[in-house]
Amino acid sequence: MRISGIERYDIRQVMGNARGDFRSVYVLHADETDCTACGYDPMSDSGDDPTCSECEGTGKTISWLAREIPSRIKVFDFVQLQGAGAIPPGVELGDVALYVRKNDRETFEALEGKQRSYVKIAGDGNVYQPFSITADGVGQDDEIRVLLRKVNVEQRATGY
Repeated sequence: MRISGIERYDIRQVMGNARGDFRSVYVLHADETDCTACGYDPMSDSGDDPTCSECEGTGKTISWLAREIPSRIKVFDFVQLQGAGAIPPGVELGDVALYVRKNDRETFEALEGKQRSYVKIAGDGNVYQPFSITADGVGQDDEIRVLLRKVNVEQRATGY
């Protein structure tokens, strides 16, 4: 089945008006630099002085870049994993799928593989990191799917 231009337009209108399905997602990117007061030891992944007041012993000075992105959210719960819905490969219980605009792809790609950078969903106490970014689904011309996995991060930005 091929989707015509008018059908694609209708889908965009419905998605744009479905504000109840959208929630704010905060992408927090950690811009790290070596601590100028005590230095950084790559062998231990910490600072040379564990009592350093500037970096709190981590050896890294972090400045946070925060960005708010509206997103459609789907949480993969037990029912969906048991066959009640289509599941992307590699998804586990508690993973989250975000559907965001194509323009936001680079923002999420910058987080992949970053130890201290993470994603925070409004109204959710957990933090996540992306493990798959693909163009998928009905709105694939306009949006991408970002799969997130729950993680524990040692340092979090204040307020997130």
